[in-house]
Amino acid sequence: MRSPSLDSSFADRSPSDCAPGAVVKVQERAERALRLELRRRAAAYSSAVVRHIFLWNVKSDAGPGAAKQIVDALNRIKDEPVGALSWSLGPDSPPAGSEDSGGRWQYGLVCDYRDWEHLQVYYGTREHAAVVEEIVPLLADRAVCDFEV
Repeated sequence: MRSPSLDSSFADRSPSDCAPGAVVKVQERAERALRLELRRRAAAYSSAVVRHIFLWNVKSDAGPGAAKQIVDALNRIKDEPVGALSWSLGPDSPPAGSEDSGGRWQYGLVCDYRDWEHLQVYYGTREHAAVVEEIVPLLADRAVCDFEV
């Protein structure tokens, strides 16, 4: 389909009717634009996402509302000040037969960040520090693991 801004004789022209080198220049620009777009797409898919996993058990003497307090505190920093790409949090739900597999955690948080810098910004916020300060006294034990996916 021709562009409406071009005159009708344009479709009838052959490359030899154009100024010397004009076709080559147009082709070079198109190839350059294609290469740039392919690089942009490759960068978007090749950059590793960083997965942050936080597992914990609640102290038995922390009180009946401790688990909810921890979950609520963590959910306060889900989207702000540094939003994760994804965020999943919940209690352990072991499938039948796996209850005695050892090393189980009562709760877990799994979230993804664009890259290591994005995760570091999350770690460095006042809000994250405040949540850590609030929940650590309620935890019997905890584990953190960060890795590229």
